[in-house]
Amino acid sequence: MKIFLKTSFILALFASTLFAHKEWVHQYIVREAYRYLELKLSLTYPDLKNHIGFNFDGYGDENDPWSTGYIGVAAWMEDKNDPIWGYGMAFNGWTASSTHFWNADLGDNVMTPIFASGDVPNAYSKARIYLFGGQRLFFMKKAWSLEHQQIILGRFYSYNSLVEFFQTGRCYYEGYIDLAGYEHLNSPQEIYMDITTARKYAYQILGRVAHLLHDMSVPAHVHDDAHPCELGDPDDYELYMGGNSSGMLLCNDVQSSFPAQSWNKYTASSQGNLIDILSMNDYDGIRYLFYTLNQLSDHFPSRERSGDNNLPNGSNSYLVSRYQALGAVPPNAVYQDIGNETFNYAIRATATLFNWFATRVGLSTSPITPLTAVYLMGDFTLYAGGTGHWYTELQNGMEPFTYSWQIMYLDGAGYLQTYESVKKEKEKREKDKDKKKEKKIKTRKKMVKL
Repeated sequence: MKIFLKTSFILALFASTLFAHKEWVHQYIVREAYRYLELKLSLTYPDLKNHIGFNFDGYGDENDPWSTGYIGVAAWMEDKNDPIWGYGMAFNGWTASSTHFWNADLGDNVMTPIFASGDVPNAYSKARIYLFGGQRLFFMKKAWSLEHQQIILGRFYSYNSLVEFFQTGRCYYEGYIDLAGYEHLNSPQEIYMDITTARKYAYQILGRVAHLLHDMSVPAHVHDDAHPCELGDPDDYELYMGGNSSGMLLCNDVQSSFPAQSWNKYTASSQGNLIDILSMNDYDGIRYLFYTLNQLSDHFPSRERSGDNNLPNGSNSYLVSRYQALGAVPPNAVYQDIGNETFNYAIRATATLFNWFATRVGLSTSPITPLTAVYLMGDFTLYAGGTGHWYTELQNGMEPFTYSWQIMYLDGAGYLQTYESVKKEKEKREKDKDKKKEKKIKTRKKMVKL
């Protein structure tokens, strides 16, 4: 039995600005990746789409962050805690993103040197565990345990693969952490988790893999160039993409823009199609996604390390062709150039990851039916001289879509009427009024004549 500092699971000692993208960027990539997937397939995966979390920001309930089942929530949450190795705990002072680096030039299983924290496993190693199992994970849920007759912080589980866990709920119970932060471990006990809960967990693990993949699009993450803002050593590109004031390099600067949104499903689509990994075995396919994105980013410099076009740990035709097109390593980091190459590829790679998972677990698809008018309207009163905003939300179909706005009025009977119908009714009343007036005048003339 050993102590496990619980505070890290509520919130890491340092904020996510320490090593990683601002979390909204990860959620944004997840959403654009799914939209890109639909754009390319002209199909939707209804179950996957329902678990993206399009309208949910943040990482949810801090006492039960796994409860939503949203991929985007987990993409945010990955920087907040580390359910595999516990990096980010108060005992070493760094966030979970210490495990989000991978210098692929040195090999697949090379450790990442993090100052003041010791060597840590790399992002690709972590992604393999998430997807292919074989190691226990901590699922936090601070709640009363009938089994243990006390409040616990959560339980340890392991599984053979994420695909099997999603399909069957089969996993292994390996212990729990009590409220005081002590681990209570036992030999793995095979169980079948409630399938709804298992799938919520599985989708969120998929979101954590997506986060690790996104970090491979940042040159600092593939150069082992740790960049803690709190020690005055931030990464310029990440701060820019996160929306900090240009040139200010302030970790907690007020959000002034959202430059990452300059890249989206359309810019990613112009770069290419879904990446063909379904014909590969699962290990090779996932490695291809991580490795190609990693090496594209490796071409560009970060704040403290230069880029390179070396491929000592393997090559492929795509990387060779891209290096030829990119040419010599640039001396300085140009955000637009990095985004055009790696951010677009991150959207494509994430969409490919989603498609791979959906295919392997056998999710059903549905054809996309374009819609021409969708509304999202609540109680809203607009007074004379005031201004307001209405927003459409595409529930189904492919963008671009067409729509038209109509001003609606509430009539005396409580029914909504369009502006045109009200206008016609008003014109009719005016005409009737004119007719009555004209009739009165004619009647008067007749009376005078008589």
